[in-house]
Amino acid sequence: MRRAWSLPHRLGRPLAEADPKPDRDYADTAIARMQATSGISGKQPGDPVRACAAIIQTVEDEIRPRHLVLGAFGVETVCGKLAGVVENQCLEGDQPRRGLSRE
Repeated sequence: MRRAWSLPHRLGRPLAEADPKPDRDYADTAIARMQATSGISGKQPGDPVRACAAIIQTVEDEIRPRHLVLGAFGVETVCGKLAGVVENQCLEGDQPRRGLSRE
């Protein structure tokens, strides 16, 4: 979801405009990271307006989910993780593990 998370402080200067003075030992990697980060900040996929609407709707609903997964990346990640848990913990091959029943 788009957001300006790479701002060096609340004054709103882009990270690329910051005056980086990283520790000498980390200067090369710190500056490279700052430059890479500033190039994508504000351009992330997702729609923050839709995300906010989903959050507000969830808060206002009488029954709320324990977790609110937003965006295609989030949904794909959670579904992939859950599929792995089911496969690893609940199944032996394509059959339920002994002691587990779907009934």
